[in-house]
Amino acid sequence: KELKMNPVIIKKDYKNQKDEVLLIKKYCQVLVSTKRAEGIYSAIEKNFDTIILDDGYQDFEIKKNINTVCFNSKQKTGNGFTIPAGPLRQGLRSLNNCEIIFFNGKKDISFESKLKKYNPKLEFVYYKYVSENISELSGDFFN
Repeated sequence: KELKMNPVIIKKDYKNQKDEVLLIKKYCQVLVSTKRAEGIYSAIEKNFDTIILDDGYQDFEIKKNINTVCFNSKQKTGNGFTIPAGPLRQGLRSLNNCEIIFFNGKKDISFESKLKKYNPKLEFVYYKYVSENISELSGDFFN
């Protein structure tokens, strides 16, 4: 919005995602659709000019302008296996279709080098996501 754009996030309709949708709506418009392509058509009809597909990297039916993948400093690629044996949704070879890696944590040249073996053109964006009020939680969450 600061860039004078009219963005929307499209989420595929899954069970038990109501809380996630409500959280995203605090920051951006959200469209939920049974098929991402239908969500894109709806976004165009509603005059959105920037469309972000939540978990859309592995949706090969849609031609995208930019592909991004997110990693964090604690898990990185985990054991390197895909679901259900590991944390990855796709093998690392799929990074040949990616342009930008968002990395939650400090700059990690070793990790960059590992991923650039699959795509030397990858760009990295580093950020730090911090929970602000986790100490205020009550209940038996941590027992």
